[in-house]
Amino acid sequence: MFKRVGRVKSASGEELFGRLFANVSRLFALIGVDALDPKFRFKLLTMYPVLAALIAATEVLYFLGSTRSDMIQFMVTLPYASFATQGIHTLALTLMNPASFSSLHAKSYEIFKVLNENHGNRSILARPLRIGTVIQSLMTTLYVVILVFILFLPLAAWWIAGQKILILLFRLPGVDERCTEGFLETMALHVALLPIAFCGFLGIDCLFLALIVPVVAFVDAMANEMDELNQLLQSPESSQGHEIRSQLIRLVQLHQLLIKYELTLEEHYNVVVFVKIGAIVFGMISTILVMFNVRDIMAFVFTIVLFEQLTQYCLLGAVISSKNNQLIDHLYDIKWYLLPAGQAKHLVLMLERAQNAPTLTVGKFATLNLELYDNIMKKVYSYVMLLATFLEQ
Repeated sequence: MFKRVGRVKSASGEELFGRLFANVSRLFALIGVDALDPKFRFKLLTMYPVLAALIAATEVLYFLGSTRSDMIQFMVTLPYASFATQGIHTLALTLMNPASFSSLHAKSYEIFKVLNENHGNRSILARPLRIGTVIQSLMTTLYVVILVFILFLPLAAWWIAGQKILILLFRLPGVDERCTEGFLETMALHVALLPIAFCGFLGIDCLFLALIVPVVAFVDAMANEMDELNQLLQSPESSQGHEIRSQLIRLVQLHQLLIKYELTLEEHYNVVVFVKIGAIVFGMISTILVMFNVRDIMAFVFTIVLFEQLTQYCLLGAVISSKNNQLIDHLYDIKWYLLPAGQAKHLVLMLERAQNAPTLTVGKFATLNLELYDNIMKKVYSYVMLLATFLEQ
């Protein structure tokens, strides 16, 4: 009566790699700024995020100027400035240099394709990529919950209690949001701005994840190929000389590709990360202070998002440093003493490059890792306590 259900085939590494970037591409395409499309050009839909960015920047500057004499209200506005700065900087980078992100995608896929040729690497490559897609799903869930909360809480409060509560700061000039028409018009503005914020910030964070997670897969797969080289070196057959040489040259080429990719990643992202981390720090200090002084719902929402962003970026930066160190350990494990002297020199050069491998930095001032995360959290705590004491006085 019942059909036997067969085992669901798990996705291959190539499918998972494509899914990581396809998720990002779909988000950016919805707002007309597909940074992963090598043929991307400015079009009519691209005006949507540009106009939204201009509106957000204008409103934030107006509220910062009008509340500068009231420190608490000024702090309420600062998180909006934090997100506006992040969004406008990334949007400007994409529009001025549209090939910057697609070139990183292409370099990453080039390494993946070479490693995926080895059948022994395929399951190894798939594991980290599968985890990456799961993390993207979790991030999407968090952003969806926040989006629904911001959109439906004011409507629910109006519908159930008859109270016209606006969570977001943005307003329409000359519109009285206390009346029904003004309230609905202001909500319409929020509904128009939120898809840009959702697709933009989720897309930016998912893209950074998609560019870092493959490095984990690449190093693990290269470790597997080093094990294969050791097996060839220990083989008693004298006919393995050609295979050993070919495997060693392949490893050298893969390592060069990986170093170039990490170097390009650092060149593209060091300023982006500098702006993002700086905006996050200012945003976190202000939201924490606001939570302790006034009942602002968005302060809680902003704190969650900013904390998630800071944690994600510092963790992913630490992943690059950790995998570079693991690669050095794998290189040391190669039985170099079984290689001819001329071939052993290749390992020396690889070790030298690996020990000076590029890492992600915050504007080349500090390495993006967990130590920086710890220092930032301590600084945030110190400044919050200092400003809280000042406000009390």
